[in-house]
Amino acid sequence: MPVHSVACHKAHKAHASIGAFFLLFSVYLQSALHLNALVAGTLFLPFGVGFLIGPLLTPYLRQYAEITLAPSEWDVKPQVWQVWQD
Repeated sequence: MPVHSVACHKAHKAHASIGAFFLLFSVYLQSALHLNALVAGTLFLPFGVGFLIGPLLTPYLRQYAEITLAPSEWDVKPQVWQVWQD
């Protein structure tokens, strides 16, 4: 299987799982914790900020960690993790 195909498959699985998380978490907040829709929606603001800021900070974090990941290396490898431990 080509590397591009594997990367697209992993990205698709990630998007599907994050969608399920948002759905189930909002149902949990409203059904189990009895929050109204406005309060439950405001609890999602930190996720939105993270989705906005994360991609903007990625180039700076890559420079700081001095690593470059190819699409085939998107899984966390031990040598990458050692950079963050130093």
